[in-house]
Amino acid sequence: MKIAMVSRVPVGSYTSKLVKGFHLAQPSDDVKVYGRKGERREEGYIKLVETWTSLLFPFQIFRQSCRDKPQVVHIQHEFGMFGKPATMALVPLLYLFLRFLRV
Repeated sequence: MKIAMVSRVPVGSYTSKLVKGFHLAQPSDDVKVYGRKGERREEGYIKLVETWTSLLFPFQIFRQSCRDKPQVVHIQHEFGMFGKPATMALVPLLYLFLRFLRV
C-alpha cells in the first residue's frame, strides 16, 4: 500500500511512531512523509519528500500526490503547521484536491 503523510519536520512523536508502526506491521508498505521545504529529518526509517511551503501547500501537496499516487493521505494537523492563521483557510482546498484524486 502507498501511504503519504503530511507533517512538519523533525517528525513529531505521533507521526514517527505511526510510520514505524506501518513499517513493522507491513514492511512492504511504501510510506512517505511530505514535509515542508528546507526542513531536515534525523530518522533513518522515514522517507521524507520536501514538498510544500506555507502559501502554496495545497497545490504542492496535490502535485506530489499526483506523482506518487498514494492510496491514503494522512494530514497531521497542528496549529500553525502551514504558517500564519490566514493560511488555514487553504486547508479545505487541499481536501477538495485530494478528494478529486479519490484518496
